[in-house]
Order: sequence, then structure tokens, then C-alpha cells
Amino acid sequence: MQALKIHFSDNFHLPHVKIAHFEGDFDGSEKAILETIRETVKNMNENETLLIDFSQINFLNSFAVGQLVEWHKELEIKKARLAIAGTNEHIQDIFMVLGVDHILKNYENLEEAKKELA
Repeated sequence: MQALKIHFSDNFHLPHVKIAHFEGDFDGSEKAILETIRETVKNMNENETLLIDFSQINFLNSFAVGQLVEWHKELEIKKARLAIAGTNEHIQDIFMVLGVDHILKNYENLEEAKKELA
């Protein structure tokens, strides 16, 4: 297992988009690191988007999917949104089986997401 790491990058061309890059295994073992995402969600405003880059995620489990749905719901209440970019085939399959592919906007990669969110 590879510990989850999260870092944020600035996107000066899209000030209404906050990009969080996830790396490693998103399995709930690193709950303290997820506080940065919880704080980000809590502080987001209407019409903002939290874009999560999953291009470096190796694994996720039901805990992770639950967190994504929870963040999605919280942002939806604020009229903000959650989007994901760069999921691998395994993660796309998990989303499809669990039905979350219908509620979470998923982009093939960051460039596609940036173009659509511009």
C-alpha cells in the first residue's frame, strides 16, 4: 500500500476551480490528510468547482467512494460542484458498478477538465 498524499495547485486561468492532486491509495488509512479536503469543501463558495486529479491514484475502496459522495452532496448544497479527472479503468469500473458515475462528473484528464470548466 502506498500512503495517500494530497497537494493543491493554483490555476490562475480558472480562479473558480480548486485543483487537488491525489497520489497513492485512497483507502481511508490516511484520514488526517483528508482534513485538507474537508476544509476546502467547507470553504468553497457558490459556482466554484473542486477538481480532484486522480491520475496518480492506484487504488480506492468504498470508504473513498463514500467520501466523494459526501463531498459532492455538501458542495451541491452550496451550489458548487465536485469533478474528477484522470481516473484509471479500474476506478471507472468501480464508479460504474456503484452508480456514482451518474453523479460525479469525470473527465478523462486535467486538460479536458480545464477546457470544459473555462
